[in-house]
Amino acid sequence: NRVLREPGPLPFHERNYIAILAASRYRCQYFVSLQEQEFLSNGGDPSWLNGVAYVPRKMSNLLQVTALLAHQPWLLLKDHIEALVKGPDAWSISELVHAIVLIATSLSISGFCFGVGVTPEIDFLTDFETYFELCDKESPSLVASESPLSTTTNPTEPSLKEDTNKVVEILKKRGKQEESDLELDTEEDNEQDKDRDFVNAGIELTPASATPPSSRNSSHAALLSSTSTSSQTHIQTQTQTHTTQTATTVATPSTTSSQQSTLSLSSGEGLSRYTGAFNLQHTDFDVKSRNYSIFRVQQYGWKEHGYELVRMFYPDLADLLDEEFNYIFTMTDHTFHNSTDLDTSPFRQAIWYYVQRLKGMCHDDYDYKEVNSFVNRGIKLYIKKLVCFPDQITHSDFTNLGYELRPDEKCHIALLCSNSHRQALLLYGLHTVMLYQNRYNS
Repeated sequence: NRVLREPGPLPFHERNYIAILAASRYRCQYFVSLQEQEFLSNGGDPSWLNGVAYVPRKMSNLLQVTALLAHQPWLLLKDHIEALVKGPDAWSISELVHAIVLIATSLSISGFCFGVGVTPEIDFLTDFETYFELCDKESPSLVASESPLSTTTNPTEPSLKEDTNKVVEILKKRGKQEESDLELDTEEDNEQDKDRDFVNAGIELTPASATPPSSRNSSHAALLSSTSTSSQTHIQTQTQTHTTQTATTVATPSTTSSQQSTLSLSSGEGLSRYTGAFNLQHTDFDVKSRNYSIFRVQQYGWKEHGYELVRMFYPDLADLLDEEFNYIFTMTDHTFHNSTDLDTSPFRQAIWYYVQRLKGMCHDDYDYKEVNSFVNRGIKLYIKKLVCFPDQITHSDFTNLGYELRPDEKCHIALLCSNSHRQALLLYGLHTVMLYQNRYNS
């Protein structure tokens, strides 16, 4: 509410539109529809809802930064910030910081919506009967005729119970372990081991299913071929592949016109009017790339740096973000499935840091061996989809997370993922603003 409705640098209708731009990158029809309605309620120009071709240049200039933050935030450069804050349609730094918070928050909410199976309101659908018929056939989102929250994991799979018991045993042993032993183990790790563990934490366990259909045939080398200081070339290399693959996936010869319309709505295809020419898509972070480097959180972290930059322009919001991060990160009922009196912080930390590992962020004070100890194949697949291409989450992804988990535990995992993702995007965006501000000092 505060980022969208409380006093701040940006007018209310512009905040709604920025949220629309961000949510459209993940094709989240539910959140886009809500923001479109609020945009009009706040006095926004209805023609803007026809697409980015109808908005002022100042707003359309934000499309590239939005695309980068949504799909490959490590390619964001201070040159992109400079292009926004100079010229006749310039953003002020305070407006840009507010916009970055809006983009990160909207992308986070979009991922969470898909992650827990939130579907568009009936009021926003033109043909809800056909919509739910498609849901029954498992369309490219998590929605199903049953609420995912009413469905539990398949108890007949022995591996689920075995993996669950394994985690419980580790947590029990960890609770009994002396703090001095943990410190000693950490000290014995050398830098080479830490780097190897960081790489191993991001190893793809399911390469085919954890890659969005529209990018499985794209070339990572092509994306990184340009050495220009701008990422414009990187974005354009993906446009043709993304457009062709999307059209092939959504409309098939056997699909009726009514079904095409509804499927487009449910999968967010109609939202391409809000993405403009920047059809960038997710590509895995490459730790060996020469075009970008690992983001070291010890050099620019949330509490010491990002929080302070937001606080400079928007003090109340900075405090609210910090409180929300801390609450979601520490929230626990000390249970894992049916086992009680457990310290689940290692499990929660593994999820939080795995998300940021996917985004190319390294915490030097974290033992990345923990990730593969607690985050198995099922959860890795779900997490990666939620923070990289959430519209590809299926009902099966939610119900089969690799462990026996209660519905509220699965929702907590979605909250951890979406907020770790939001923090990562904030750090990328705010760090780039800081680099621009310090450009003459480097």
